[in-house]
This record gives sequence, C-alpha cells and structure tokens, in this order.
Amino acid sequence: MLHSPDFIPPLYVRRFRCVITIHDLHFLIYPKFLTEESARYYGQIDRAVQRADHIIVPSEATRQDTIKLLGVPESRISVISEAANPLFRPLERSQALAQARIYEFCFVALPLKIRGATGSMIDPVAVV
Repeated sequence: MLHSPDFIPPLYVRRFRCVITIHDLHFLIYPKFLTEESARYYGQIDRAVQRADHIIVPSEATRQDTIKLLGVPESRISVISEAANPLFRPLERSQALAQARIYEFCFVALPLKIRGATGSMIDPVAVV
C-alpha cells in the first residue's frame, strides 16, 4: 500500500493500493489566492481522488467538503484526527531550560507563502 500524505500520489503507481490524505480543500474554495504554479499542482486533485482506493481527512468539515466539492462517496473517506503523539508534551520550565542550553540555534523552514486562518496568503517572517 502507498500513502500520499499530501494527496498527490506518484503517477503510474498502480501496483499498490493507494491511500491519500486531504488536509483541506481551501484551494478549491478560495482559488483566487493560488499562484499559477499552485493552481497546476492543486489541479491534480480530481485525478488523485479518482485513483485513490481510500481517502483520509482530518475532520468532519473536510469530509463534507470532499463529498460536496469532489463527489467522493462517503464509503471511500475516513476521518482520522491529526494529533501529536503523547510523547510531545510541554516540559517543566527547568527541564525546558536545560534542553535549550544544549543547542546553539533552532532552524524552522516554512513555505514561501502560507495560508492564514482566513484563507488569505501571508508571508512568513524569519527571525535570526
């Protein structure tokens, strides 16, 4: 089985059953915020859902959007919440400070453009 966590499975992979994850469909609801390149990428969604044997979505809202906007039968969709492993939990202050002293820097990579909570595109800010 092949799982594509960003909904676009590789082309011509039919030796395996295919499961895709659709995190949201804002690119279909707010297409005006897409660049030309993003529109080409996200334009593969119809083919991806047709080729997928099953689809994972993180919420009931995304499940309903997938049914309504892409015509996917309910039987091919499972809602599986996205959550961190319990291993990832807040540390006590003293433990956090001890861990922070081990590292000299922290690097976080973000996409050039990210969607804000309202669906609008925002530029990430770099702090060095």
